[in-house]
Amino acid sequence: MAFYGLAVLATSLLSVNRAEILVPENGFISINPPLLPGRMASLSTRTTHPQFMTFLQKLLDAVGVNAQLCMPYRFMTKGEMLAQCADQTLLTRFACDSTSCGRFRTYNRTHCGRCVPCMVRKAAIQRWGISDTTRYKFTNLSLAGKANADDPMAVACAVLAAEKKGIDAFLGATLAFASAADRPHYRHVAEQGLAELAALLRRDGVI
Repeated sequence: MAFYGLAVLATSLLSVNRAEILVPENGFISINPPLLPGRMASLSTRTTHPQFMTFLQKLLDAVGVNAQLCMPYRFMTKGEMLAQCADQTLLTRFACDSTSCGRFRTYNRTHCGRCVPCMVRKAAIQRWGISDTTRYKFTNLSLAGKANADDPMAVACAVLAAEKKGIDAFLGATLAFASAADRPHYRHVAEQGLAELAALLRRDGVI
């Protein structure tokens, strides 16, 4: 939330009619579909969820902040974002030096490799097709051990449930927030996001 506050503060200093605040999050992480029934509601992060963004925009409008929140990649997975980046040379140079892991400091500024953001990162880079030079504590998920294995287990359960029951049954009411026009796009990003994760889990021999 601090990023939003800093962005609003910065836009207040601009001499433009209505400043755009770009939130470059991928759609799969924004939706953050519950991987298991126990990860619903407040038990799963929603700080870039489309519905949250709508409420935040209404709040900004109500208090007179002349800024427009924009999510240009809301219908794309992280892998699709990487593959479709216009400057592939620059992206290839710096992508693996970025940070995704919430436990980055726990492992001495090294990605853990097994939390959901790390798995989405790994899956996206694999989908992109370049060598992943990111430093991970656990490079292969099957060798990450049973301690704190709840995230890999949750992703594996979600992938298998979607493959067995179909994406619509897996999502349930997850996309109820979306308009009729947007729902197919969010469905696509959820399906493709799980497909990227499935490829990662199969590569590592988890499923």
